[in-house]
Amino acid sequence: MLPAILRSGQEIVAIAGRDPARLAEFQTEFGIASVYSWKAAGRLLEHPRIDAVYIPLPNSMHAEWTVRALEAGKHVLCEKPLALTVAEADRVAAAALASNRVLMENFSYQLTPAYLALNRDGEEAAASPLQSIDIHQSFFATEDHHTRYFLELGGGSFLDVGCYGVDFVHRLLDSQIEIAEVTASPAPARGTPGFIDETCVLCGRAASVAISITSSFAQAQRQDYILHFADGAQHQIVRVANPVALLEAFAAASQTDPADIVRWRRNASVYEQALGRMQY
Repeated sequence: MLPAILRSGQEIVAIAGRDPARLAEFQTEFGIASVYSWKAAGRLLEHPRIDAVYIPLPNSMHAEWTVRALEAGKHVLCEKPLALTVAEADRVAAAALASNRVLMENFSYQLTPAYLALNRDGEEAAASPLQSIDIHQSFFATEDHHTRYFLELGGGSFLDVGCYGVDFVHRLLDSQIEIAEVTASPAPARGTPGFIDETCVLCGRAASVAISITSSFAQAQRQDYILHFADGAQHQIVRVANPVALLEAFAAASQTDPADIVRWRRNASVYEQALGRMQY
Protein backbone atom coordinates (compact mmCIF):
# COMPACT_ATOMS: atom_id res chain seq x y z
CA MET A 1 0.00 0.00 0.00
CA LEU A 2 2.86 2.45 0.66
CA PRO A 3 3.89 2.64 -3.04
CA ALA A 4 0.23 3.18 -3.97
CA ILE A 5 -0.04 6.05 -1.49
CA LEU A 6 2.82 7.82 -3.26
CA ARG A 7 1.42 7.00 -6.72
CA SER A 8 -1.89 8.57 -5.71
CA GLY A 9 -0.09 11.86 -5.11
CA GLN A 10 -0.06 11.74 -1.30
CA GLU A 11 2.86 12.07 1.10
CA ILE A 12 3.73 9.56 3.81
CA VAL A 13 4.49 11.76 6.81
CA ALA A 14 5.04 9.19 9.55
CA ILE A 15 4.99 5.46 10.29
CA ALA A 16 4.81 3.33 13.45
CA GLY A 17 5.54 -0.33 14.04
CA ARG A 18 7.16 -3.05 16.10
CA ASP A 19 10.20 -3.94 14.00
CA PRO A 20 12.90 -1.24 14.04
CA ALA A 21 14.72 -2.76 11.06
CA ARG A 22 11.61 -2.73 8.88
CA LEU A 23 10.74 0.80 9.98
CA ALA A 24 14.21 1.97 8.98
CA GLU A 25 13.85 0.22 5.64
CA PHE A 26 10.47 1.83 4.95
CA GLN A 27 11.75 5.23 6.06
CA THR A 28 14.59 5.08 3.56
CA GLU A 29 12.61 3.59 0.70
CA PHE A 30 9.61 5.93 0.93
CA GLY A 31 11.20 9.08 2.33
CA ILE A 32 9.24 9.09 5.58
CA ALA A 33 10.21 11.92 7.91
CA SER A 34 8.96 10.58 11.26
CA VAL A 35 9.20 7.06 12.68
CA TYR A 36 7.61 5.87 15.93
CA SER A 37 8.21 2.70 17.92
CA TRP A 38 5.15 0.66 18.79
CA LYS A 39 5.19 1.98 22.37
CA ALA A 40 4.99 5.49 20.98
CA ALA A 41 2.48 4.71 18.21
CA GLY A 42 -0.17 6.87 19.84
CA ARG A 43 2.01 9.91 19.25
CA LEU A 44 1.61 9.45 15.51
CA LEU A 45 -2.06 10.36 15.93
CA GLU A 46 -1.00 13.67 17.49
CA HIS A 47 1.19 14.66 14.52
CA PRO A 48 -0.16 18.00 13.21
CA ARG A 49 0.77 17.34 9.57
CA ILE A 50 -1.11 14.05 9.36
CA ASP A 51 -4.56 14.31 7.78
CA ALA A 52 -5.32 10.62 7.38
CA VAL A 53 -4.13 7.30 8.78
CA TYR A 54 -3.81 3.92 7.08
CA ILE A 55 -4.28 1.01 9.51
CA PRO A 56 -2.80 -2.35 8.38
CA LEU A 57 -2.63 -3.92 11.85
CA PRO A 58 -3.75 -7.48 12.71
CA ASN A 59 -7.51 -7.95 12.38
CA SER A 60 -8.32 -7.84 16.09
CA MET A 61 -6.77 -4.37 16.37
CA HIS A 62 -8.57 -2.68 13.49
CA ALA A 63 -11.60 -1.35 15.35
CA GLU A 64 -9.63 -0.11 18.37
CA TRP A 65 -7.11 1.88 16.36
CA THR A 66 -9.73 3.12 13.92
CA VAL A 67 -11.69 4.65 16.79
CA ARG A 68 -8.51 6.13 18.30
CA ALA A 69 -7.55 7.72 14.99
CA LEU A 70 -11.02 9.13 14.37
CA GLU A 71 -11.20 10.56 17.86
CA ALA A 72 -7.83 12.20 17.20
CA GLY A 73 -9.40 13.97 14.22
CA LYS A 74 -7.84 11.88 11.47
CA HIS A 75 -9.51 10.39 8.42
CA VAL A 76 -9.00 6.62 8.33
CA LEU A 77 -8.40 4.00 5.66
CA CYS A 78 -8.46 0.65 7.46
CA GLU A 79 -7.47 -2.76 6.20
CA LYS A 80 -10.17 -5.38 5.90
CA PRO A 81 -11.99 -6.63 7.89
CA LEU A 82 -12.79 -3.32 9.60
CA ALA A 83 -14.84 -4.85 12.42
CA LEU A 84 -15.11 -8.42 13.67
CA THR A 85 -18.34 -8.05 15.63
CA VAL A 86 -21.54 -6.04 15.33
CA ALA A 87 -20.58 -4.14 18.47
CA GLU A 88 -17.27 -3.14 16.86
CA ALA A 89 -19.03 -2.10 13.65
CA ASP A 90 -21.42 0.10 15.61
CA ARG A 91 -18.54 1.62 17.57
CA VAL A 92 -16.44 2.57 14.52
CA ALA A 93 -19.49 3.93 12.70
CA ALA A 94 -20.43 6.08 15.70
CA ALA A 95 -16.86 7.39 15.93
CA ALA A 96 -16.81 8.26 12.23
CA LEU A 97 -20.07 10.16 12.45
CA ALA A 98 -19.18 11.93 15.70
CA SER A 99 -15.80 13.04 14.37
CA ASN A 100 -17.15 14.08 10.96
CA ARG A 101 -14.20 12.29 9.38
CA VAL A 102 -14.02 9.88 6.43
CA LEU A 103 -13.72 6.20 7.28
CA MET A 104 -13.16 3.71 4.48
CA GLU A 105 -12.31 0.01 4.37
CA ASN A 106 -9.68 -1.36 1.98
CA PHE A 107 -11.85 -3.35 -0.42
CA SER A 108 -10.40 -1.89 -3.59
CA TYR A 109 -11.88 -4.60 -5.86
CA GLN A 110 -15.04 -2.47 -5.97
CA LEU A 111 -13.23 0.01 -8.23
CA THR A 112 -11.87 -2.47 -10.77
CA PRO A 113 -13.35 -2.59 -14.29
CA ALA A 114 -14.63 -6.14 -13.79
CA TYR A 115 -16.71 -5.19 -10.77
CA LEU A 116 -17.88 -1.87 -12.19
CA ALA A 117 -19.11 -3.74 -15.29
CA LEU A 118 -21.42 -5.90 -13.19
CA ASN A 119 -24.25 -3.39 -13.36
CA ARG A 120 -24.20 -3.51 -17.16
CA ASP A 121 -24.04 -7.30 -17.15
CA GLY A 122 -26.85 -7.45 -14.62
CA GLU A 123 -29.09 -5.34 -16.80
CA GLU A 124 -28.38 -7.51 -19.82
CA ALA A 125 -29.05 -10.67 -17.81
CA ALA A 126 -32.22 -9.37 -16.16
CA ALA A 127 -34.36 -11.83 -18.15
CA SER A 128 -32.41 -14.65 -16.49
CA PRO A 129 -32.44 -14.36 -12.70
CA LEU A 130 -29.29 -14.78 -10.68
CA GLN A 131 -29.48 -18.12 -8.91
CA SER A 132 -26.19 -18.54 -7.07
CA ILE A 133 -22.76 -17.07 -6.39
CA ASP A 134 -19.68 -19.23 -5.78
CA ILE A 135 -16.68 -17.45 -4.31
CA HIS A 136 -13.23 -18.94 -3.79
CA GLN A 137 -10.36 -17.12 -2.07
CA SER A 138 -7.26 -19.18 -1.29
CA PHE A 139 -3.47 -19.32 -1.24
CA PHE A 140 -0.72 -21.43 0.30
CA ALA A 141 0.30 -19.73 3.52
CA THR A 142 3.96 -19.72 4.53
CA GLU A 143 5.83 -18.75 7.69
CA ASP A 144 5.65 -15.17 6.46
CA HIS A 145 1.93 -15.35 7.23
CA HIS A 146 2.37 -16.67 10.77
CA THR A 147 0.39 -13.86 12.44
CA ARG A 148 -2.70 -15.03 10.57
CA TYR A 149 -2.63 -18.20 12.68
CA PHE A 150 -3.12 -16.46 16.03
CA LEU A 151 -6.66 -16.61 17.38
CA GLU A 152 -6.21 -13.52 19.54
CA LEU A 153 -5.14 -11.50 16.49
CA GLY A 154 -8.27 -12.34 14.55
CA GLY A 155 -6.55 -15.02 12.49
CA GLY A 156 -7.97 -17.68 10.21
CA SER A 157 -8.73 -17.95 6.53
CA PHE A 158 -12.32 -16.80 6.80
CA LEU A 159 -11.50 -13.42 8.32
CA ASP A 160 -8.39 -12.99 6.21
CA VAL A 161 -9.72 -13.77 2.73
CA GLY A 162 -13.28 -15.03 3.19
CA CYS A 163 -14.19 -11.46 4.13
CA TYR A 164 -13.82 -10.51 0.44
CA GLY A 165 -16.68 -12.82 -0.45
CA VAL A 166 -18.88 -11.56 2.37
CA ASP A 167 -18.34 -7.95 1.32
CA PHE A 168 -18.85 -8.79 -2.36
CA VAL A 169 -22.25 -10.39 -1.72
CA HIS A 170 -23.47 -7.61 0.54
CA ARG A 171 -22.23 -4.93 -1.87
CA LEU A 172 -23.71 -6.58 -4.97
CA LEU A 173 -27.05 -7.76 -3.59
CA ASP A 174 -27.59 -5.17 -0.83
CA SER A 175 -29.11 -7.93 1.31
CA GLN A 176 -27.95 -9.68 4.48
CA ILE A 177 -26.40 -13.14 4.12
CA GLU A 178 -28.39 -15.72 6.07
CA ILE A 179 -25.99 -18.48 7.05
CA ALA A 180 -27.09 -22.07 6.53
CA GLU A 181 -23.87 -23.95 7.25
CA VAL A 182 -20.23 -23.34 8.15
CA THR A 183 -17.65 -26.09 7.65
CA ALA A 184 -14.16 -25.35 8.93
CA SER A 185 -10.93 -27.35 9.01
CA PRO A 186 -8.51 -26.50 11.83
CA ALA A 187 -5.00 -25.37 11.03
CA PRO A 188 -2.12 -27.72 11.86
CA ALA A 189 -0.27 -27.00 15.09
CA ARG A 190 1.95 -23.95 14.66
CA GLY A 191 2.53 -23.17 18.31
CA THR A 192 -0.61 -21.04 18.40
CA PRO A 193 -3.39 -21.72 20.90
CA GLY A 194 -7.06 -21.89 20.05
CA PHE A 195 -9.02 -22.87 16.97
CA ILE A 196 -7.97 -21.28 13.69
CA ASP A 197 -9.72 -22.21 10.46
CA GLU A 198 -7.20 -23.05 7.75
CA THR A 199 -10.03 -23.78 5.33
CA CYS A 200 -13.64 -22.67 5.66
CA VAL A 201 -16.76 -23.08 3.54
CA LEU A 202 -19.77 -20.92 4.32
CA CYS A 203 -23.10 -21.61 2.64
CA GLY A 204 -26.22 -19.49 2.86
CA ARG A 205 -28.58 -17.22 0.99
CA ALA A 206 -28.99 -13.50 0.32
CA ALA A 207 -31.88 -11.96 -1.60
CA SER A 208 -33.00 -15.51 -2.56
CA VAL A 209 -29.60 -16.18 -4.14
CA ALA A 210 -27.61 -19.21 -2.96
CA ILE A 211 -24.19 -18.24 -1.64
CA SER A 212 -21.03 -20.33 -1.22
CA ILE A 213 -17.82 -18.76 0.10
CA THR A 214 -14.65 -20.86 0.34
CA SER A 215 -11.51 -19.52 1.98
CA SER A 216 -8.25 -21.37 2.56
CA PHE A 217 -4.61 -21.04 3.57
CA ALA A 218 -3.91 -24.52 2.18
CA GLN A 219 -5.09 -24.44 -1.44
CA ALA A 220 -3.66 -23.09 -4.67
CA GLN A 221 -4.10 -19.38 -5.25
CA ARG A 222 -7.57 -18.45 -6.44
CA GLN A 223 -9.63 -15.32 -6.08
CA ASP A 224 -12.66 -15.68 -8.25
CA TYR A 225 -16.37 -15.00 -8.10
CA ILE A 226 -18.73 -16.98 -10.32
CA LEU A 227 -22.31 -15.84 -10.85
CA HIS A 228 -24.74 -18.53 -12.06
CA PHE A 229 -27.95 -17.52 -13.87
CA ALA A 230 -31.18 -19.44 -14.32
CA ASP A 231 -30.62 -19.98 -18.04
CA GLY A 232 -27.30 -21.73 -17.37
CA ALA A 233 -25.13 -18.73 -18.15
CA GLN A 234 -22.15 -17.95 -15.94
CA HIS A 235 -20.22 -14.78 -15.31
CA GLN A 236 -16.77 -15.06 -13.74
CA ILE A 237 -14.83 -12.26 -12.09
CA VAL A 238 -11.25 -12.61 -10.95
CA ARG A 239 -10.61 -10.34 -7.99
CA VAL A 240 -7.79 -7.88 -8.44
CA ALA A 241 -6.81 -4.91 -6.33
CA ASN A 242 -6.92 -1.28 -7.40
CA PRO A 243 -5.37 0.56 -4.45
CA VAL A 244 -4.59 3.80 -6.27
CA ALA A 245 -8.22 4.21 -7.31
CA LEU A 246 -9.33 3.52 -3.75
CA LEU A 247 -6.87 6.06 -2.35
CA GLU A 248 -8.07 8.65 -4.86
CA ALA A 249 -11.68 7.97 -3.85
CA PHE A 250 -10.69 8.20 -0.19
CA ALA A 251 -8.96 11.55 -0.71
CA ALA A 252 -11.95 12.90 -2.65
CA ALA A 253 -14.59 11.81 -0.13
CA SER A 254 -16.15 14.46 2.11
CA GLN A 255 -17.91 12.11 4.53
CA THR A 256 -18.24 8.47 5.49
CA ASP A 257 -20.59 6.73 3.06
CA PRO A 258 -23.86 5.72 4.82
CA ALA A 259 -24.03 2.61 2.61
CA ASP A 260 -20.63 1.56 3.98
CA ILE A 261 -21.93 1.81 7.53
CA VAL A 262 -24.80 -0.54 6.70
CA ARG A 263 -22.45 -3.00 5.00
CA TRP A 264 -19.90 -2.96 7.85
CA ARG A 265 -22.65 -4.08 10.21
CA ARG A 266 -23.84 -6.79 7.82
CA ASN A 267 -20.30 -8.03 7.27
CA ALA A 268 -19.53 -8.09 10.99
CA SER A 269 -22.74 -9.99 11.70
CA VAL A 270 -21.65 -12.75 9.30
CA TYR A 271 -18.10 -12.83 10.71
CA GLU A 272 -19.41 -13.08 14.25
CA GLN A 273 -21.94 -15.80 13.48
CA ALA A 274 -19.55 -17.82 11.35
CA LEU A 275 -16.77 -17.77 13.93
CA GLY A 276 -19.27 -18.77 16.59
CA ARG A 277 -20.03 -21.93 14.63
CA MET A 278 -16.40 -22.93 14.16
CA GLN A 279 -16.13 -25.48 16.93
CA TYR A 280 -14.11 -28.68 17.17
